[in-house]
Amino acid sequence: MLITPSGSELNKDESADNTIFRSATEIANQELKQERLSTGSKNIDFLLDDGLECGAITQFYGASKAGKTHLCHLSCVVLPLHYSAIYIDTEDAFSIAKTRYIAQTRGLDFDRIMENVRVAKVDTTKKLEYCIESAQSKIKSESSIKLLIVDSMTYLYRVEFTERSRLPERQSRLNKYLHMLLQIAQTNDIAVVITNQVHSNPQPYSGSNKLQPIGGNILSYPCKYIVNIEGWGDQYRRAILEKHPHRPHFSVPLMIDDRGFSDRNPFSISEE
Repeated sequence: MLITPSGSELNKDESADNTIFRSATEIANQELKQERLSTGSKNIDFLLDDGLECGAITQFYGASKAGKTHLCHLSCVVLPLHYSAIYIDTEDAFSIAKTRYIAQTRGLDFDRIMENVRVAKVDTTKKLEYCIESAQSKIKSESSIKLLIVDSMTYLYRVEFTERSRLPERQSRLNKYLHMLLQIAQTNDIAVVITNQVHSNPQPYSGSNKLQPIGGNILSYPCKYIVNIEGWGDQYRRAILEKHPHRPHFSVPLMIDDRGFSDRNPFSISEE
């Protein structure tokens, strides 16, 4: 018997190359057909090449109050009603009132939206990991689930693993569950969104501090798309594309308003 990379067995008379290898053209055509979900913001959808890609992880990171959770709510509100979402909330930030306000301002059916969003509020890393495992089983059995949000992926690990001696354990567990999320996305063809916090990284010789996402490469590698959301003032934001399979870094303007993120600003693109 032959063993494929996925662990399945092949008979010797089966053509292994037809099972393991595909032409680049076939892969490209499949990617073109990949479904995408709107975030509710035309500017952010444009940044991501027409929305959240199903089969991939998209990471949004930024400082507190930048709008990461706001964007997660908006993505749930605009999700087509024949789909449903799972929202894993680690910071007690999921707001019924915010969801209702965005939905009503957009003229959408709030009650139907709430029926389609399943929320789990967790307060320990063990509960978070259990929820991710449970989500894997639930998504496998319910084909209507098309969006999985973890808001945020790093908060509880940052709270519980404060000692430097426990950093390897923290990174190992983050790595395990991020790759589980990637497997969930790819196997079930759903969009996975994670939010991430930032920490200050002093720049040598310049005396300035640069905000960087928590987790380093452990959080970067499994994500196909990474967007940094920066804010100034109460309303104005900028979304910066930092990782994309083929696009360079660039940014789009945003404004938080009653509808979630407003696209009424003059549309502009800034190269980074």
